[in-house]
Amino acid sequence: MKNVITRIILLVVFLAGAVWVNSNLSAEFGKLEGVDATIGKSNFLAGANRFMAQVNWMRLLQFRATASEIKNPDDSVTQALYRRYDMITDQDPFMALAYEHGGLELATMGKPGEALKLLDKGMKVLNNNWKLPHYAAHISSFYLKDDALAEKYLKSAHKIKGHPFFIEMSLVRLQAAQIDNEPVAVAKLWKKICLPTHVDGTYAGSDLLEYGGEMDSGRFNTKAHRKVIELLREVRAQAAEATGDEKKILTQKARQIEKIIKTIMPKGHFCPHCFAEYKAGDKHCNNCGRGVEVFGVCQKCGAVADGKYCRQCGTQIIKKKTTKKKSAPAKPVKKGKKG
Repeated sequence: MKNVITRIILLVVFLAGAVWVNSNLSAEFGKLEGVDATIGKSNFLAGANRFMAQVNWMRLLQFRATASEIKNPDDSVTQALYRRYDMITDQDPFMALAYEHGGLELATMGKPGEALKLLDKGMKVLNNNWKLPHYAAHISSFYLKDDALAEKYLKSAHKIKGHPFFIEMSLVRLQAAQIDNEPVAVAKLWKKICLPTHVDGTYAGSDLLEYGGEMDSGRFNTKAHRKVIELLREVRAQAAEATGDEKKILTQKARQIEKIIKTIMPKGHFCPHCFAEYKAGDKHCNNCGRGVEVFGVCQKCGAVADGKYCRQCGTQIIKKKTTKKKSAPAKPVKKGKKG
């Protein structure tokens, strides 16, 4: 009997200690997430709720393992899953993992509406977590086919400080799809993110490289640049097949896109006709076959030399300097004599 009482007392002490630790953790997590950890309750009660959320999270993992064995889960299974995620996020409002996993899982199980409801709930509390609106945008576009709603969520993610650059890429791609019949407007959209800045004008930094947006020397988004070039080739191809007024309109649009490309050209050697990049020693573009200005060739033996000296004869390679023509000063206008 004494052993049973001792075990009960130890269990009570353990649970009280766990709740006390969780109450302090709740306050600390609240500071990190930028929200009030207590949510109008005492720290002790918030800690108890957080402890129960962790217990229910483990129970949820067991439930998910059981549900995954069901080949065709019915509506009762998905509703039970939603209620468990909803209960856990009630107990611990800033358990980001529950919102993220719950939103994606419910969407894949054919419940995009419940998924968005859960993510919306998380966004009200975790307003500095860009993943929640990003996942909501994906669900809106992929499962609900609602691009307007997806754009709304992406704009919310884009406002959050520290979001990765692929949020901009997704936003521009979505906006471009909505005006697909306006190639010049689409080119202007892609131009916004060709340069190393976010849509809002802030510097993008190295997150282009980290999150899949290719960069040139860490300063240029070449993926967006290629999108504009591909757009130009499509318009040129359409103009080649068109006739009459339509041909004139498409040709004019192609020229406008050419001007856009020239304002965002990165460092390097590009064909002036199709804007494809070419290498040292190339005399013709490997994309369109037209002649290009040769560079990186030894002036003495003609071998390709991309360094300071030729590997064949040792001659120093002199790089051509491009000089801008100075405009002639305007001539003074002679005033006529008064009669």
